[in-house]
Order: sequence, then C-alpha cells, then structure tokens
Amino acid sequence: MGKYPYFPKVTSVWTKKQKFDTISIKEVTTPSNPDTGYMKIYFKSDGKLYKLNSSGVETLSNATVSAITQALLDAKANLTNPNFPSYSDIDIITIPSNPTADKGRIYLKQIDANNDGMFILIKKAGSFVEVQIA
Repeated sequence: MGKYPYFPKVTSVWTKKQKFDTISIKEVTTPSNPDTGYMKIYFKSDGKLYKLNSSGVETLSNATVSAITQALLDAKANLTNPNFPSYSDIDIITIPSNPTADKGRIYLKQIDANNDGMFILIKKAGSFVEVQIA
C-alpha cells in the first residue's frame, strides 16, 4: 500500500523544507490507540517521550531528542507547504469496506463498460452509504 491509505498507488513524497525555531508539544496522558499500522508519540508529565502502538502498548521511547526534533520539524514543514505533483493515478477498484468511525473513503470504480466514477463512502443517518461525486 502507498503512503495514502485511500489511494494505495499514490507514493508521491513531499520535498518542501523549512526551518522553525521551536515546536511546542503539550504534555498529555496516554492518548487513544492509533489506527492499525500507525504509532503515536507524545510527552507525559514526567517529561519523557513515549510511543503508543495500535494494540495499545505504551513504551518509553529510546529515540534521541535531536532525532525526534528533526522529524517533527520536517513533518511540520511538509504540512505547512506540501509539494504535490500535478496529478495522481488512482486504480479502479470495487467498493471497499466501510472506513473507521469519523472517516470517509474516496475511490474510483467502474460504472459500466463505458463509464467510471468517483465515489465516497460516507456516514449518513447513522450508516455508511456510497455517494457518486463525479
């Protein structure tokens, strides 16, 4: 799967770089588990850096402060000024499974032999429905 879960073939990389003086990160209690295949990193009131996997296993991070700081600075720079390609190729698929709560799922599928469509699975009136958007 590519970097973007709803578009598995999209693998473009953001290359915009920026420098920042500081990043402030609030101390928190253990957050909710991340989605499958993801990790969360955070500081707790003891001033230590922790990581949490999708199974709910919390561990003290052994990452160096400088490595984490650089990763956060790079992530913030990429989110502030991403560099997207002029287009992305997306595979035609059948209707995917429903997304997790508080998410929608965009995809392309074949309507008939002469037409393809862009669709979104989105929650309406309490259940997920397929809506054609193009």
